[in-house]
Amino acid sequence: MMVPSSRNKTGHVSNTVISPQAATLLLNAKSFLSSTALRRGITLSALILILQLSVFLPFYTGHAIPPYDFLGAYAGDAFVWWTDGGFFERTEWVPYLWAGYPSAGGLQNSAWYLPTGLITAFGPYSMHMAAILAALHVAFGAYGMYFLLRALRSGFFVSLFASVALFFGVGFFSNASHIDIARAYAWLPWVLLVFTPLWKWKRWWSIPLSSLILWQALTGIYPGTTVAAVYALIPWTVVICLIYRPKIKSFILPLAVSGFAALLLSMPRLLPYALLNDDGSSAFGESSVFSPSVLGTVLFGYGVQNDIPNDVTMRSFFVPVTVLALTAFARWTDPLCKLGLAIGVPAFLLGMPFLPWFEATRNLPGLSLSRFTMSDFKLFLVLAAILLASSGLKTLTSSKQQPRLSRGILISLAASWLVVAGFGILAIRGPYSKLDTIPALLLLCLVLAIVTAFITFNHTLDHKKFGTTGQKSVTTLFSFAMIFLTGTSGILWAYSTPGPWKSDRVPTEIAAYGETVDNLISQRAENMSDRTQRPARTPLPPNFGDHDLYDNRGNAAFFSAEYSIAGYINLKRSNSHNTLEHALLKSEIREELAAFLALPGTVLAVADDGSTSAESLLACVLENDCGVDSTPISYAPGEYTYQLSLSSPRTVVLNESFFPGWSAQACFADGRCEILDPQLSPYGIIQIALPSGDFDLSLSYLPPGRTAGWILFGSGLMVLLGAVAVVMFIKRRQKETEL
Repeated sequence: MMVPSSRNKTGHVSNTVISPQAATLLLNAKSFLSSTALRRGITLSALILILQLSVFLPFYTGHAIPPYDFLGAYAGDAFVWWTDGGFFERTEWVPYLWAGYPSAGGLQNSAWYLPTGLITAFGPYSMHMAAILAALHVAFGAYGMYFLLRALRSGFFVSLFASVALFFGVGFFSNASHIDIARAYAWLPWVLLVFTPLWKWKRWWSIPLSSLILWQALTGIYPGTTVAAVYALIPWTVVICLIYRPKIKSFILPLAVSGFAALLLSMPRLLPYALLNDDGSSAFGESSVFSPSVLGTVLFGYGVQNDIPNDVTMRSFFVPVTVLALTAFARWTDPLCKLGLAIGVPAFLLGMPFLPWFEATRNLPGLSLSRFTMSDFKLFLVLAAILLASSGLKTLTSSKQQPRLSRGILISLAASWLVVAGFGILAIRGPYSKLDTIPALLLLCLVLAIVTAFITFNHTLDHKKFGTTGQKSVTTLFSFAMIFLTGTSGILWAYSTPGPWKSDRVPTEIAAYGETVDNLISQRAENMSDRTQRPARTPLPPNFGDHDLYDNRGNAAFFSAEYSIAGYINLKRSNSHNTLEHALLKSEIREELAAFLALPGTVLAVADDGSTSAESLLACVLENDCGVDSTPISYAPGEYTYQLSLSSPRTVVLNESFFPGWSAQACFADGRCEILDPQLSPYGIIQIALPSGDFDLSLSYLPPGRTAGWILFGSGLMVLLGAVAVVMFIKRRQKETEL
């Protein structure tokens, strides 16, 4: 191929010859740069960027962060996991709070969650970085909703509307402090996209990418929401198969392979957790309440109002006013309507606490794992509402829609105005201020007035005189208005209810930790210097209670690398943790035990059954008389070495938590080593029966199932490689057949 002639420096005409491959690339690039898809992508990205800056700019600048639990173990555990270790060099033991605990003991610590690891490439995982990541999740979810609607064959403006509606998904704001709940709102549109035959399953990258989405969704989402997702995805899959009638080999089979691979990739996280959390009696009681005042939160903010049921982070069901107005216009013949009902109906039936069968449903597999069942299913109610509203917008703006007023349109319009009346009653009788209700009601009335005017315009329009182009312009203007008012409604609600999602960073950090996180991190290097003995822990106050033990101020130790007994962690399903908690809060020697735990790494002689007395503990704490001659030799988190000299076999305890996975050995001067068996003491700490003689006692921690988890992870990678090979082989055979 020759490009057009041009004159060189000597004035001669020359032709440049390029290869066919290069010509194809140039033509494809030209086509892409002038394509509608690029313009739409720029429009979508510009809109999301405007919304990000309008709402989350203080997160990016470091002036604001989410409050409450955002500063709990969510952030601290994640900081330790990705700072002290990482994906391939994990920190298996977290020594900074209580008496230490395994990092594999919790599912909510952002371990193995790649977005957290990626953002740490730009700096330590401080509250500022965590807030930025939270904001980026909102954008990620908005993109996912757009692509889901486009895959479901919705128009550009309908998809844009759904994207903006999900940007203000209530969980991003009311549950901002619970990062794994907020993440679910970002990941579920992508998961739903994967659970469609419209995902590009025939491409070589389809199964690896879908597995990555499912794996990271399973890793990053709150466990209760994950269980709720299973109950929502089953009817979603059934309905989507009934709508599109895909072949098993073109949808169900690759989806099953992707899900199986994602499960295998999750095993380094899930298998150790399952083996460590052995207290099956720790089912949580349900705390959800639904009342008329909670119903009002669908439209109204609530400022600092505290007399609405549920925790302040769990009470809101907000959707933008346009979603409320357009839902009534959804039509059963539209796949969006069917799919919205497919996830919305089971979410309502299983998640609403006022239904007579609610307590019975908690006996279904997995539903007793969470105290917030209503919140777990709320996401799917929100997604259902957005799908139904998108169906309604499609109905009103479709070129196939009859311009005259039909009976169905009139009923939908009347129903929408009745919704306004209903919320007006809730505004008068509910616990809301006028500032909460009047702007939202006026905006809802404005939306419905525009909808009514648009329907009336279509009914009275003389299409022959007005022309197709003019009608399209009015329809486009109507779609723009709905998108603009969706964003306006969301911004109005978010800034009328800032408490759950936005607080000034510096004062919030100081209130939580006593210092800013940046200051705490700056102390870390000095506190992490090489030591031969585990440092002392900040002691508990006299006459401490559970509020002192779970004091969030202790979580500053995550960032400073100091050590504290107090701190907020969630290991309620671990028998080892529950034993230690019981000993600290309810045993007769709890004060003395707390003082023993505050000591630097120490070995204490006890009775053969592991029991001890207050006097023995006090002698060790106050007089350094611990009943055994021991000298610390070396220390690293999860690795301890002591030199001991015993005239006879003794049972000892260490002031470190016991969890399954501890191993120990006694090595003598002649090179002989004896394997020992660490056990759970009556107080939740390490108990070991030691031999007599002079030896070095070494302990190290590796959670059970870690090796098997990595083997299964590798098996997942092999499944993905095999799937890619099979897809590429099939495509090659098809090309050969065509030739």
